[in-house]
Order: sequence, then C-alpha cells, then structure tokens
Amino acid sequence: MLYASHGSEEALKSYVLDNDKGEAFEIPELGEDGIVFISVNPADDQQIAVYTVQGDAYVSSDEETSWTMILEKGQIQ
Repeated sequence: MLYASHGSEEALKSYVLDNDKGEAFEIPELGEDGIVFISVNPADDQQIAVYTVQGDAYVSSDEETSWTMILEKGQIQ
C-alpha cells in the first residue's frame, strides 16, 4: 500500500500489511502543495505517478530517486 501525508512533513510511504514494515520514498519538493493521488504502473512497479492539490503531476521510473514534472497547474509540460 502506498500513501502520502502532508502537514509537518511531506511524505510518500509504502506499508506492507502482512509484515508491518514501511518504507519512505523521496518525493519532489512540493512547498505548500500536497499529493492527492498516487498511481503505480501495473506493468512496471518501479514507475509511480503522483498528482497534487494544485494540479501538478510527477512521474518517477527509477525507484523514486528522481521525478519528472509532466503537468504544471494542469498544463502539459
């Protein structure tokens, strides 16, 4: 399971229910923005996309090491 949090610290984390283990991922600098949607490519679980409150979208294909902005305020980049 992947989930995002926003508040005192922005975070994207995974949690495995079977073994109670979690892992934090690097995310792009979002400032006052926050992640509202997360999607994992079913054909490649290393590819993750996130969409934010302000309409920005990012995709990562390398275990969340780097992110590419593909939408800025809803506009294709």
